[in-house]
Amino acid sequence: MSERQEAPFADAIEIVAGVLNAYSPGQPSDQQGPASAERVQFLLTDLIHYCDHHHIDFPTTMAAARTAYADDRAEDHGFVIGDEVQPRQKPLWRGIVTGGRITRRGEVLCAVHIPGERHELVVSTAQLEKAPPFGSIKTQTGIVSTVQEAEERLDEVTLTIRHAQNEGWLPEPALYQEQERLIDGLALWSGSSAIAIHLSTGPRIAAKVQAQSTRKARRPALMHRDFPQRLDTQLTERQPEPAVPKSRPSPDSRAHRM
Repeated sequence: MSERQEAPFADAIEIVAGVLNAYSPGQPSDQQGPASAERVQFLLTDLIHYCDHHHIDFPTTMAAARTAYADDRAEDHGFVIGDEVQPRQKPLWRGIVTGGRITRRGEVLCAVHIPGERHELVVSTAQLEKAPPFGSIKTQTGIVSTVQEAEERLDEVTLTIRHAQNEGWLPEPALYQEQERLIDGLALWSGSSAIAIHLSTGPRIAAKVQAQSTRKARRPALMHRDFPQRLDTQLTERQPEPAVPKSRPSPDSRAHRM
């Protein structure tokens, strides 16, 4: 067994060992026990001082580090984000890994998204195995061959249909056919029902429509009433200048003509 197999994160461990040596020169960096724990404590304390000085939120950063650590541990157990998995014993459902978690006892868990389900399922990595491939579905934009690609394309198609309905025109029949193929494919692979998958798109589409509306409202767009404007509304009709009345001859001039 290679050193990399014995210590999957050997590079990170070696880097930290060098940092810890700066706190207690001469002591072995791989020492275990109270002395080693004390050096780690000193390092963490100084990191907090460093974060305070540079206005870095240490608790938030630490929470993000724990999440990254959980993802690393899940990957070490053979799963990465996006993997398609199912239970080892009774594969009644299938889903994709969306993240990792660590319990206080050190158990590695995976957060799994199941198509059609609004909430993720948290399962021990020991209870999971790789699922059969999703397969391929032909769409107007190409072939989708993963669950993630199928769900993303389903959202795009559903959003296009929603926009068409909101604008008052009839969507292309091909869009409904593609939507049905995607829903049926996801239902068949995951074990969920087609109705559940169709309903689960609702909140996602509503959020995207709201986001687009917000961006559109913030954009300084030129409305049709502002530009371009009709020329006949810009050009005012020139009013004829009032005729200057001809001056009447004075009485004296009339008398002179006689």
